[in-house]
Amino acid sequence: MGRSLHHASAARPAALVAAALACGLVAPAARAQVSLGLGLGAVASSNLVTDSIVEAIRVRPRIAPQLTIRVEKPLSGRYRLAGEISVSHSALMAYGDTSTRVTGLTLWAPVIAIEAAATSWLGAEARLGAVIYKPGQRDGTLFSDGVPVMPTLGLGLRAERRVTSGIRGSLQVRYDLHRFTTTRLKARGFTGETVVHRIALGVAFHRSFGRAPASR
Repeated sequence: MGRSLHHASAARPAALVAAALACGLVAPAARAQVSLGLGLGAVASSNLVTDSIVEAIRVRPRIAPQLTIRVEKPLSGRYRLAGEISVSHSALMAYGDTSTRVTGLTLWAPVIAIEAAATSWLGAEARLGAVIYKPGQRDGTLFSDGVPVMPTLGLGLRAERRVTSGIRGSLQVRYDLHRFTTTRLKARGFTGETVVHRIALGVAFHRSFGRAPASR
């Protein structure tokens, strides 16, 4: 039986559509306040590679702490436009009869999101971005012939509450998916791409600057 990656069709991000939506939603809120947020949480990932030619082996990162910096701007009505970047770091592990550490792995994830307020304290968002894999060691690993930069598509939920004037606290959950393969995996006979699912939970605090926006 040949080696293969589980293959599924992942949605392809439509950057031009997202940009058009963002432009269409921007209103006279141009002078409304902008907020800067700092978040801390954890992110978990599904398998990057599955191989069963000799024994069942699964390769994936351990659950990792994640730091996020986010900038938001209100749009018309109940919408917000946000840009953020997250970084996480953990060990890349191979799981079979035993667990083996492959290398350290840092993931950078820039994202553009549009959030819609469902209530005064709950918001949902669509997310478009990328995930950048940065292994601690490339030689002798699945990253030895290059590291991938993969587009991501995701969703998020956020529950927030005003802490003080100009400062909001929030609980948030984010989900995204992307397709994964590397040049090294293809050279070793792995075909197709794995669809990788990630979920992140965290807390964040946001500081607002400028004129307060209209009530959501």
